[in-house]
Amino acid sequence: VNRPSDDGFYTGEFVRYKPEESNHSTIAAAFLHWSTVQPSVSEAQLDGRPHWVSFVPLGANAAWTLAVIIPQSQFTGPIRAGGVRTVVLTAAGGLLSLALGVWLVSALLAPLGRLRHKARAITTSGTLDVEMQPEGVG
Repeated sequence: VNRPSDDGFYTGEFVRYKPEESNHSTIAAAFLHWSTVQPSVSEAQLDGRPHWVSFVPLGANAAWTLAVIIPQSQFTGPIRAGGVRTVVLTAAGGLLSLALGVWLVSALLAPLGRLRHKARAITTSGTLDVEMQPEGVG
């Protein structure tokens, strides 16, 4: 097996393998799938997991073929994580807004509640001798 030098360059001869004879089960299964379907990009179950498979002939005589095999989870994983994060943050923001709204309404209605209590005291006592202290500057 040829290895790259310290500079990252390969020297020597490359060995061309036929994909259907590959020792790697994913490559062999992908080639088998492509040989029966042959679209530009297709979905395939390889090693029991969904993958996207694409084969592109290189050159006019198609002596070489470029294969791209990617597990769908590798591509869609970050997208799903972003979606979950968005749902969680939206729910948290909604709950925070609800709590803030309830607190604000109760703070605004508290003086009216006290005024209602004093007005009820006036109506039940029959006199206007109910003591009320003004609150705030209005």
